[in-house]
Amino acid sequence: MSPPTFIVAMLAFFASITLVLSPTGLEAQGIPGCEETRRASSPNGVPIWRAIVFSGEITVAGEPLYEPGLQLTARIGDKWETCPVEPQPDGEGGSTYADLVVAVDPALDLEGSQIEFWLNGEVAAHTTDWYAVIFDGGFGVWTFPILRGVDLDFPSVTPVEPTPLQPYTGPLPPPLPMADISALRVGGFGMPATFALIAMLAGLAFVSLGLFAFKRWA
Repeated sequence: MSPPTFIVAMLAFFASITLVLSPTGLEAQGIPGCEETRRASSPNGVPIWRAIVFSGEITVAGEPLYEPGLQLTARIGDKWETCPVEPQPDGEGGSTYADLVVAVDPALDLEGSQIEFWLNGEVAAHTTDWYAVIFDGGFGVWTFPILRGVDLDFPSVTPVEPTPLQPYTGPLPPPLPMADISALRVGGFGMPATFALIAMLAGLAFVSLGLFAFKRWA
């Protein structure tokens, strides 16, 4: 690529980034009046360079899916959330997203935080990312906005409600038969239960009396 061609390509790249990150650029994407749109720029209207522009494919449970009207956002904990973007059909039964801008106010000090992706504010993706410049060896230093391709997979489109427990309405099992204790066998001979209990108590009393007498005369 010749130097003039390279310069023109770089200017076009930065112009597209500025358009995406500017309030008017985001409004042109169908997000008018979004609070996060204003956060994507500094007070003087200059785009924040510490920005990541996400794009990629969307799958649900590993399968391609497109449903109109879905809203995709990126969150950093409960401290910051992007403007929503609407996934678009990819022409093959699936969907893609683009221009999901994460440009956090530097005063919030959220660099290095984990980014979560949510559908309709209800279902979190299995996929996460980081609000940071990432290289193979770790984190880097911000220079310009980053275009980052991240494919997102969600467990479902809507929250999965737990299956409620159903009360048992069938017949009750029959009661277990009681053991016959009308007679106990002691030494191989049967005797009434009441007599056996009296004999046992009498034996305990005899043993206690013997121990008492032994201690008294010892």
